[in-house]
Amino acid sequence: MTEDVMIRAALDKRAKQFNDSYNISSAAAGMGDGQKWNELSYVKKTSSRLSAAHDRDKGRDSKKDIFR
Repeated sequence: MTEDVMIRAALDKRAKQFNDSYNISSAAAGMGDGQKWNELSYVKKTSSRLSAAHDRDKGRDSKKDIFR
């Protein structure tokens, strides 16, 4: 497996977790159950991937701020 494929697989795993968390929060707020990963459109999957990537960067940046 190439590094790009491994990174993509890791990002997809985080995106799926992000989608699951969104679905749980949406249901708890009474806004519906959401959709499973395989039912999402390309646009929504891309949005989840970008959110997951941003979350990783945000976590990394906040650790830098704490340990300065």
